[in-house]
Amino acid sequence: MRRLAAAFIAATLAAAPGIAGAQSDSGDQPAPKSGEPSATERLQEGAAAIVDGLRMLMDQLQSYQPPEVLPNGDIIIRRRPPQESEPPSQPDSSEGKDDKPLKL
Repeated sequence: MRRLAAAFIAATLAAAPGIAGAQSDSGDQPAPKSGEPSATERLQEGAAAIVDGLRMLMDQLQSYQPPEVLPNGDIIIRRRPPQESEPPSQPDSSEGKDDKPLKL
């Protein structure tokens, strides 16, 4: 799935300069005013926003398990349990100890 999305995005970005160049050669559009981004720059910014949105979607999809279809037709999509990045905390070494030394 990620490879397909990456290939689609790469193809879209590769075609973007050609599309923008074809528009500017036609002469139908007036030249942009100073300080305004060109059509190519706006297209690149829009494509970057789309790529960012797709990245966020792919990251969120990984937090769910594959859908399950129950015998009654219900579809369940479960959230994956959160993974702990930190190991469980160690109990405090002073817990359960008396101040008195043990006698043997």
